[in-house]
Amino acid sequence: MAKSKKPKVSNDEKLELELYYDKKAAYYEAIVNAWVTTKFESSKHLLNLSAGGIGLLVTLAMTLENMNRALFIVAVSAFLVSVVATLLIFHFNAKHLERVVEEKEVQSYLLKMLDWISYICFFAGLALTFSIGIVSLN
Repeated sequence: MAKSKKPKVSNDEKLELELYYDKKAAYYEAIVNAWVTTKFESSKHLLNLSAGGIGLLVTLAMTLENMNRALFIVAVSAFLVSVVATLLIFHFNAKHLERVVEEKEVQSYLLKMLDWISYICFFAGLALTFSIGIVSLN
């Protein structure tokens, strides 16, 4: 049997290939870092807005006499669930990232569920706050 000859690769071609893969790895790293930063900032803003929503509702409760108490309680509860879910995301996210680095986990369904819960509750609280404002005008 004849041995197949490997094509000879010059040092310049090796260096170009290494440079190509280094650039590709750096590009991937930059994209992952940008994605993580965006998700983190989004969660921080959601936490701040939900806490602000609770503050706004408390202020409305102190100033409005004819406010619907049931809507108030549900709206505060929605914002509160959003705050708690976001704080849980911060807690579990660090553990998830450790498991990703160890290649034990690719995706966390718990984090995905908490993310959905926090957004749904925030928008529910927002809609209920607008409803309180509209109902209180009458």
